Amino acid sequence: MKRATKTLSIIIVIIIIVIMMFIDRSKEMNALQKRYKSDDFEFMVIYGRRRIGKTELIKQFSKDKPHIYFLSPQDTEDMQISKFLNTLRFFR
Repeated sequence: MKRATKTLSIIIVIIIIVIMMFIDRSKEMNALQKRYKSDDFEFMVIYGRRRIGKTELIKQFSKDKPHIYFLSPQDTEDMQISKFLNTLRFFR
């Protein structure tokens, strides 16, 4: 019984953390949406301190849109290019 309670507690903490990451993100989501709908070519840099939800913001925004998500590994330049091209191969 204690193990089930501990597992449930961990799940609740994870859910709370995920919910907390997305509180007050409407400003950022609106900015992304505005640029997404624009007819102009635009490049946005998303930066900030570690562990504040930048990756989750991008994933949430792009989940219902055609997109390519590539997290560059710490490899040589040639390996990064190769892995990126491999990722592009599966985009349709």
